[in-house]
Amino acid sequence: MEGSKQSVAALEDAEDLVCPNTALLRRLGMWNGLDAAGGRIKSWVVWAMAAFISGSGAWKLCFDTPPELADVADYGYFVCHLSAVAMKVAFFILQRGTIQDLVKQLAYTRKTYGRTEANHRVRDVYRRRATKVYIVLQVLVVAIVSLWVSAPLFQDIRGPHPIWHPEHSPAFEIVFVMQLVFGTTATELAILLDTSYYKLMLMVTAELQILNDNMAVLGRADESADLKGSSATDVPGKERDVAIPPTKQTPVPDTEDNDLTRRLLYFQLVENLRHHQAIIKCFNLLQSMLMYSVTIILASNVFTVCFSIFIASVLFQSDGGMKRIKTLSGIPSVLGETGMLCIFGQMIVNQSERLRVSAFSCGWPDADARFKRTLLIFTMRTSQPLQITVGKLIRLTSPTFLQILNSSYTLINLLYQFQGPKN
Repeated sequence: MEGSKQSVAALEDAEDLVCPNTALLRRLGMWNGLDAAGGRIKSWVVWAMAAFISGSGAWKLCFDTPPELADVADYGYFVCHLSAVAMKVAFFILQRGTIQDLVKQLAYTRKTYGRTEANHRVRDVYRRRATKVYIVLQVLVVAIVSLWVSAPLFQDIRGPHPIWHPEHSPAFEIVFVMQLVFGTTATELAILLDTSYYKLMLMVTAELQILNDNMAVLGRADESADLKGSSATDVPGKERDVAIPPTKQTPVPDTEDNDLTRRLLYFQLVENLRHHQAIIKCFNLLQSMLMYSVTIILASNVFTVCFSIFIASVLFQSDGGMKRIKTLSGIPSVLGETGMLCIFGQMIVNQSERLRVSAFSCGWPDADARFKRTLLIFTMRTSQPLQITVGKLIRLTSPTFLQILNSSYTLINLLYQFQGPKN
């Protein structure tokens, strides 16, 4: 019972781990804190709004196909992009229990390990980074939605989204408002869910960096003061906030004080290993959460970028006008979404690979044999860095992003050759 209360308190203190704007995520019914089953009806209603706007576009494309190729391409881009949003929302709802477990594990890890002032500063840096990404994406969404809404004022476009429109008032205004509300909700949901994934990835990266920092200064006399507040709780009669005495850098006889120092150093190593095990649990939950969602995101983004450039190439050869600007305005957000997933995944790989260097940098030469054996096991365990994989084949790394760009360009070039003017 006591453990359950501590878990509840830890989760309540870590609500900001889920998303930079958790309050808005709650209002939309996508996050309900401790209640994994609560708010299901509201969340599925919100999903229905996103599914309706994409489904209506698919209906228009299939049963009332426009005669112009540019309009067909525009409808296809629209259906592809918002269908991916609807699937993303559905996966988030279905995996909300896994997300809750990840938040609990992160909250426990933050509360138990790395409690020094320097460690808290590291977490704050990553938290602010996630908030900045959310603000930038939010500004981009406002600009895109403004273009969609204002399109009918500049050109003969019947609404912000290409679905069926009635010819007369007030039915036209009603459909227009529905498009605006549903489309804005779907776009905002996409940004909230994306930034939730980004922030959770950054929080795992922060824990890896903290572990690297603590391992690197372990047993080093010149930086032992930074270890204050991180001593092991398993040492009888010792408080957690007692500084670890530095180990000597020259051979010394095995006195009682020296033996105590080495024992304290070993217990500090054990606590860092436990921190590493907690991080691995967080990473496994993160991997499970991203497995299906990121697969849909990457596949739809590659297809959407190709569709966007193809539409632009068609419209540039005709009088595209506002449609051309409207289509091109969505490309930066799609590329940015894919790029940030790969970049943040690469950050996890980099911090994970750094663990071996940090372990070798600690004060192991003057430690006892037990410390060296344990450190060797840790080094062997970290020889395989943590990598987020998609579909068990694709890794979220910077080289993957470059491959996506190259593949997109190849397909774009092929489509353009088919569409280009014939001599």
